[in-house]
Order: sequence, then C-alpha cells, then structure tokens
Amino acid sequence: DAAFGIEGMIPFNPFPREMAVAYFEWGLNWCVANLANHLFLMHAATLERNGHAVIIAGLSGAGKSTLAAGLAFDGWRLLSDEFALLSPASMQLSALARPISLKNESIDLISARKPNAVWGPPSVGERKGLIRHLRPERTWIDRVAEPATPAWLLLLDFQSAAAPQLKPVAKGAMMMQLIPHAFNYYMLGQRGFQALGELVDRCECFRFTYGDLDAGITALRQLSESHDNAS
Repeated sequence: DAAFGIEGMIPFNPFPREMAVAYFEWGLNWCVANLANHLFLMHAATLERNGHAVIIAGLSGAGKSTLAAGLAFDGWRLLSDEFALLSPASMQLSALARPISLKNESIDLISARKPNAVWGPPSVGERKGLIRHLRPERTWIDRVAEPATPAWLLLLDFQSAAAPQLKPVAKGAMMMQLIPHAFNYYMLGQRGFQALGELVDRCECFRFTYGDLDAGITALRQLSESHDNAS
C-alpha cells in the first residue's frame, strides 16, 4: 500500500500502490482546498481566451474536466480543471498548470481530439472507474504566472443529446447557486461574501446546457467572440 502525507498529516487512508497517481492528484487538491485561504476558492474549471476567463461550476461528474480539455484544445488557455483561484484584492484568477484528470469515456473522447496528447498511467478506482491524467501543454505552464480577468460564470448542466443553450441567470440566484461550490466561503466570512458578490456582479451569468462536446465548444467560442467584438 501507499499513503499521501504533508507536514505530518495523512489526510487519506492508505491506498493500493497502483492508485498512487490518482491519490497524488487528490492530495494536491486537498492541499489547495485547505491551505490556500488567501484566495477565494471554488470547485470549478477555469479557462482564459484573449484575456477573459470563464468559470465553469457543476456537480461532481457533470463533465467540467471533459469540457475544459475540449476548450483547451480549441484556443483557450487552461487555468485549472478543478479550481477557480480568485484573489479578493485584485479580482483576478490565478492559473494552476497541472494535469487534467479525466475518467472513463472522457479519456477516449479527448484522445480522439488530441491524438498526440501525453497521458499518465491508468488508475482504476471502485467509485470513479478508470482515471487517467492528461499532461498540461507547455504554453499553459509557461503562462502560469499570468492572471486572467473573470468574464463569464457558467452552471454546467450536461444532458445527453441536448442542443447547447446559454440561459441567463439572475445575479442573486447565481450567487446562491455558487455558494455550495466554494471551499472557503464561510471560512473567509465577510471577505468570502464580498469576493463572491463582486465576482458575480462583474460576470455574465448563465446556465449552460449541452449534450455534445463539439457543439458545446462552438457555443462557448461564439460567446467569447461576441464579447471580443463588443469590446
């Protein structure tokens, strides 16, 4: 067996050695979620295009990482498939250039789009099935210190075979919907409330329904292009 530890803490039970890569990734996530409290943290995929960033929140298994990987190979810079790392002082998003965790059917889907992608070894878990990690592109790593300005907040709703739809969400409703996705909203107290409120106020807010990766990518490319043309 193997174990993940940091500064004398072992946050997970010991696990089979063949799951070491997956648990290392989960351990890194645990570290960020529990120790990076100078930032406002949300469980969301974040990507940037032409200086403006989209934050994609959704329940676990909603397909955030799959959509993030698809967008990342369509001209978006991946900030993270797991975290929105927001500075309450600057209201800028930081990047976390680490591998994308993909599961089951998503692995083949992204492999077909990016045949020359480099993958880590497979891990098989009882709860999540087959897991593989996609190596980040060199450009994502080179630009990791470059922040991005939030422009869009999306609540992801994957529905098989559904046509893509961006349905506007009222600011107050979006804020309430995002609170459960924030790791440290209550811990930060007033700072957390103010950070989330200002983030929602600055962004266009949508519920994004889609059922096909290509169509979803096209819809978000058009959203970005419309924003650029209006600027």
